[in-house]
Amino acid sequence: IGSIGFSPDGKWVVGSDMIGYTLWDLATGREKYKWHYVDSDSEKSVGWSGDSRVLVLPSVENERFGSINGIDVIDVATGKRTAFFPVEIGHASAARISPDGKLLATAGFDCTVRVFDLAAQTNIFNDFAQCALYTTSFSPNGRYLIGGSGGGGALLIYEITSAGGKAKINKLDNPSVTGLELHQIEFTPDGKLAFANCYGAVALWDAISWTTPRQLPNCRGRLSPDGTQVALVRDESPDVIELWNLDELAKTMRQKASR
Repeated sequence: IGSIGFSPDGKWVVGSDMIGYTLWDLATGREKYKWHYVDSDSEKSVGWSGDSRVLVLPSVENERFGSINGIDVIDVATGKRTAFFPVEIGHASAARISPDGKLLATAGFDCTVRVFDLAAQTNIFNDFAQCALYTTSFSPNGRYLIGGSGGGGALLIYEITSAGGKAKINKLDNPSVTGLELHQIEFTPDGKLAFANCYGAVALWDAISWTTPRQLPNCRGRLSPDGTQVALVRDESPDVIELWNLDELAKTMRQKASR
């Protein structure tokens, strides 16, 4: 399994592997659906709608004269695809639905952050990042969209506003640079902090100022749904899971940065 995640309502868990995705019912522990694709990348990151009724899956579709990279939109109740959003080149690594359920954001090996209108099924924004992207995420209030860059570890930041009832997306001028590959980004529920898994470290941003993040090297972690705790695994002891209070972890990061 390359990645795994819970639905917002806590009823489902979905995992990606070398041949596709599996959805499990947490109450019964049983497999609900399985989707097979031709892409061998097991670390693709899926997205959920806020009501847990829709799942978006980075995918590669077989066709007669080749394959098409894109995002499948899945109705969780039936397991069936309701829409497909293609990308031009290179498979998508991550897909996310905005908090209001209106937008779909993708990032991947096409080196592009893309935003689609889910209802109209139209592409409304593209930004070429010049290097592979591994993650994207919306802030809880839907004001920000971020994309994680592989080369140089730049966190790309976009502000979302509304003009005439339509979403308008503006790229902020100064990306926050970590120097590390960014693989997974999560916001605390209040939107004040952003926590990231990087290649070789975890990082924590002030999601208001977006200044240079605090880092803790040689570990990986995931943020709890309520944003108060972090499950941490260190490279030197991969069989041990440490549970940290987020405030205490932030304090430890500050102390290490000041040395």
